[in-house]
Amino acid sequence: KDEEYLIYKKDFELEPDFNQDRVFLHFGAVDQIAKVYLNDEYVGSHHGGYSPFSFEITDFLNEDINTLIVTVRDLTERNSYSRGKQKTNRGNIWYTAQSGIWQSVWLESTPKDYIPYVKITPDLDRSVVTFKTDDNIRIEKLIYDGDELIADTTDDTVFIDNVKTWSPENPFLYKAIFKYKKDTVESYFGMRKFSIGKDSNGIERLMLNNKPYFHNGLLDQGYYPDGLLTPPDNKAMEFDVKSAKKLGFNMLRKHIKIEPLLWYHYCDVNGIIVWQDMINGGGEYGLEVSAVPFVGINLDDTNYNTFKRTDTKARALYYQELKEMVDTLYNCPCIALWTAFNEGWGQF
Repeated sequence: KDEEYLIYKKDFELEPDFNQDRVFLHFGAVDQIAKVYLNDEYVGSHHGGYSPFSFEITDFLNEDINTLIVTVRDLTERNSYSRGKQKTNRGNIWYTAQSGIWQSVWLESTPKDYIPYVKITPDLDRSVVTFKTDDNIRIEKLIYDGDELIADTTDDTVFIDNVKTWSPENPFLYKAIFKYKKDTVESYFGMRKFSIGKDSNGIERLMLNNKPYFHNGLLDQGYYPDGLLTPPDNKAMEFDVKSAKKLGFNMLRKHIKIEPLLWYHYCDVNGIIVWQDMINGGGEYGLEVSAVPFVGINLDDTNYNTFKRTDTKARALYYQELKEMVDTLYNCPCIALWTAFNEGWGQF
């Protein structure tokens, strides 16, 4: 219920060799409004139930027992936040609402000077890949084609000779290792290009690696009978992706949900293209919002009343969550396109 709170409590001790210098607390996703306390001190909060967030907790830690408390409130459809197909009273197209921590929570320790992020952008036309990180640091990049080291450089843009492209038929991935002082991060990237272009008859098509490519896929809503938003385990996510591929599909539209990152990894390595939806939000809208466009009538989506988007803070939160989603999934080779709104729901 919207007036109730979920309260999580966890006591933990750090292993003697765990702390390298700094410690971060990561949340995969918490639905919907989370506040975090450690050892009776307020650490921070996060609004939005689908995107990951983290806090540095180095200065909050005790030498022995640490007590973590997370409070969560979920208003579901009683506010204009992003909620997907959750509804308090399920039925028809609406699913049972889920609240609270529904993705993994974990601790990470880094050296004092560490790599905060690396944004990887392949450019197939130029046979280069660009790496962007914090402006104040310069990282070493080691790129591997299988076991063969093909580049060892601090340059931000790296030329790839004899490029091997990523596709559903051959989802080849280059391994990348990033080093900065005492910190080392391992990742990967795919050399691929998604675009729109004209075929030999002058008809616009979806393109993959500069060639027309038909996306043959499924709408994947990612709701489970036992865990709702939460998959039962990692093998279940891998099974879903591999089953779609085995059945002859090359694409999944991840419908108004952001999965744990491991799901996208399975798409990367198995060659499944992903259409990624942003999570729908807003108030209760009328049938005209979703039905009228099908008969050729366009509604003015700057009319917040019609689209039930009158909440200024919720509109601002949409952009925040949209950025969090794109930042989180930016490096996934499988992502072909982003869906800003499902039909006209919550559009503005």
